Amino acid sequence: MKIKIFAIISLLFCSLTSEAQNRYVLDLKAQKWEFKPTVFYIDKIIDNRQDKKNAGEALSDGKIVPIFFPQSMEEDLRKFLDNSLEKDSTAIPLTLSVEKFYLKETGTLSDHKASFSFQVKIYKEKGEQRFQLYESSGNPYFTMRGPFPNPHEKNVVSALKSTLSAFNDWINKNSDIPYLVNSVKVTFDSELKYSNYEKGDTISWKEDYKLNWNDFKGSARNSSYMAESNCIFTYRAEPVIKDRILTIHIRLNACFDRLSSWVRKGQEKPALLEHEQLHFDICELYIKLLKKKISEATLDPLTFDTQIQPIFNQVWIDYQAEQQKYDDETEHGIVKEKQQWWVESVRERLKGL
Repeated sequence: MKIKIFAIISLLFCSLTSEAQNRYVLDLKAQKWEFKPTVFYIDKIIDNRQDKKNAGEALSDGKIVPIFFPQSMEEDLRKFLDNSLEKDSTAIPLTLSVEKFYLKETGTLSDHKASFSFQVKIYKEKGEQRFQLYESSGNPYFTMRGPFPNPHEKNVVSALKSTLSAFNDWINKNSDIPYLVNSVKVTFDSELKYSNYEKGDTISWKEDYKLNWNDFKGSARNSSYMAESNCIFTYRAEPVIKDRILTIHIRLNACFDRLSSWVRKGQEKPALLEHEQLHFDICELYIKLLKKKISEATLDPLTFDTQIQPIFNQVWIDYQAEQQKYDDETEHGIVKEKQQWWVESVRERLKGL
């Protein structure tokens, strides 16, 4: 019975030895690289090769044998990089995608060549989107005479180190790009070019400036109205990135267009002017509402403009509806009680914002 057990163990040992001789298993030993990334760290590794089973071929006892990872490419490269590259968890998490990875050894044991054909890409992932930042590829090789320990590991380590070192240099010079922004803030700037209240054709709303009939420079239209105010929104956004913070400088103003606003001759009355002034005040009210909604929105550094557009559109629709409601309820300023109610209502709402 003991002889049979010994025989089984011997057969198993021979089988394992034979299997080991028919394959080359990569042994990537961790190193302490001298460069320390401060902007990024590799958070994920993706094996994007077409043939995920084959890492190449090596010479073993004069025979060509396939090369394998001990566990898997993702797991083994992950472990190697975690132990070779210092990680700052406050930096930007990036994905390393391996597109091509093929090791090859040719020749004889006395004169042979080890080469490594590789291609990797580095991405910033955001939700289901992926933004490529960097790409590196190459075919490093070296020749050997006689036995040489771990030639394929040396090629892999050298390629990964030079790629990530070069990427580290690149990202330190190009960190202020939208893909790498980690926060967004909005600031509202004043629109100075509309501040000339004496000569400008367009003026922005100002609390201590009230319209006068000289501001109505347009020609009267063929209309039943006695006067008409053309109040508009002006909008401009300028993104500025610094220290991985995107600041969106927005110029958003309620403006009065003098050239297209008019009053019919002989109708320049104080009550009518008060009615037209409130049209301008309502415009400012909705500008403040728009600023509030934009400030409350969670904006993405890559799509903030398309996020702001529907907010702007909806506020503009609400604004036009309110202007129409104001005219309908006051009958264009004729109903004094309603006019006074609107004046007080808009004044309180402006204060509240």
